[in-house]
Amino acid sequence: MRFCSYLRWVLCYIAAELTARPTDVSLRVRLLKLYLDTERVTDAYSHAVEVELHSVPCFRDELQWYDCLIDVFEVCVFKYYPLIEF
Repeated sequence: MRFCSYLRWVLCYIAAELTARPTDVSLRVRLLKLYLDTERVTDAYSHAVEVELHSVPCFRDELQWYDCLIDVFEVCVFKYYPLIEF
């Protein structure tokens, strides 16, 4: 199986699992890490912000979630820093 096909399959699997278990923090963290590992930084950022904006209550006390958010935001800052003017 080619990597692209495998990646597509994993993303479809995670999407199906998120439909069944939308409040599963570890599943969302796995999705964000997969996005970062495959250099889909914009997707990771968009998903993280979407979840935070919708204020999923069960995530508020999850250190694992916020550790992952920090990773996502750090990658975004380092990747897009030259584009930001202070």
